[in-house]
Amino acid sequence: MTMKWEDFAAFGDVFEIEDLCDKLGELAATDPKIRDPAERLTGEKSYLYERIKIQAEASEAILEKEKPGLFRRTYLHDDLWRLSVLLYEVTEKPYRLAEVLPDIRELLLKALIAAHEVFDPHHRAALVAKAEEAGRSSGVEAQRAAQSQQAKDAVSKRADQLRKSAFMTWAKAALDAGATARTVEELQGLKDFDPSWSNSSLQTLKKWSREAGFQFKRGRPSKKN
Repeated sequence: MTMKWEDFAAFGDVFEIEDLCDKLGELAATDPKIRDPAERLTGEKSYLYERIKIQAEASEAILEKEKPGLFRRTYLHDDLWRLSVLLYEVTEKPYRLAEVLPDIRELLLKALIAAHEVFDPHHRAALVAKAEEAGRSSGVEAQRAAQSQQAKDAVSKRADQLRKSAFMTWAKAALDAGATARTVEELQGLKDFDPSWSNSSLQTLKKWSREAGFQFKRGRPSKKN
């Protein structure tokens, strides 16, 4: 059974949207604390909310037939969700209607455009192609980002290995020469200590030092008077 436009789209044309926005504008200019008119125009039981819900569910059903998961990769999902959130918000907080009315109007117009793109087979094919291309692009970008991070991690790991190797060579020579250190601060003050080793975390430096044979004192250092 072929779906009719009037059973699918939230609005028949742009004039319906302008008429609704005029009514919302009049409401915004009245007492912002009056909640009942806002509920009747934008609440979950309102004609507007019901029509937006019908269009969203029908759009999802049509696009999911094309390819599972496609609906959420289009702008329709986000825009219709934002619109529903704004309508709910002004129902709960009528005083915000004047502030968000421009956003509501923009999203209502986008909903009308979205209806045409999903309802018309030719427009829908272009929408599907664009969503699939965006999905492929985001997948490639995510893969590149993961590969880049792996490369950075490998370089960082290799740098740590070289830093530790140099530290252990120095530490052995220092200990053989009779050097001692009870804290990291004392260690850093020893002869030929390379400041770059301090780029490693404090815990890493302590671990290397104990592995090398330095006997650090336990606990926190006492405060000096």
